[in-house]
Amino acid sequence: TYPLPRRPASGLSDQLTGAAALDSRTGGRRGTGTAIMSVGRGTELRRMPGAAGYKALCDAVASGDAVRLCALAQADRAAAAHWKPVMDAAFAGRADLVAILLDAGADPDVVAGTPARHTPLARALQHHTTIPKHAGHDAVVALLLERGADPDLPAGPHGLAPLGYAAVGGARNAIARLRKHGAAMNVHLAAALYDRAALSRYLRRPQAPNARDGRARTPLHYVAFSGLWRDDPAGSA
Repeated sequence: TYPLPRRPASGLSDQLTGAAALDSRTGGRRGTGTAIMSVGRGTELRRMPGAAGYKALCDAVASGDAVRLCALAQADRAAAAHWKPVMDAAFAGRADLVAILLDAGADPDVVAGTPARHTPLARALQHHTTIPKHAGHDAVVALLLERGADPDLPAGPHGLAPLGYAAVGGARNAIARLRKHGAAMNVHLAAALYDRAALSRYLRRPQAPNARDGRARTPLHYVAFSGLWRDDPAGSA
């Protein structure tokens, strides 16, 4: 997990049904690492092959060897469809490696078989104070969205939608891309994004200020963990 960034005690922010939404779409099951679960927009849960050869692909991703990864992925499509290689490539911000794996059959919405329950999109967006994001991560986000990744699929240890993770990391380019690809808004995400116009509309509803997501977080929680204050410290005052 990552430490949530600290911010001044003023602002706006939120998103969705969190872990409850993810669990409802995966039947409440947690992964074992021996198989992968893939959940995409408009699709049902499906189990994918375990593919013992996936570790060789992970090694190629770790070394950044695109030529070797391509050869391995083409030779073993089942291994290429395992959740781990594409997750590692997304985390590293290597859009070229992600593309190789997608071409070989990896699912852009695959859910990790670990308790963290990442998707490639969540892995590319999740904020880590000790592992800064770079242009490669933005390229991964763009590629995944272009290849059909669900911009609304909640995932990761905090059960956030992609917009939630982008807000935590202050990733404005990713936020723009997600919204361009139709990412849904709600009172929580409007708060996380410091979107005053949208937030004002949502707050006309009597229950909106204290609305809770699937993990009982209110819009105020989303304001607090948003990272957008870093480059706009007075914008939420």
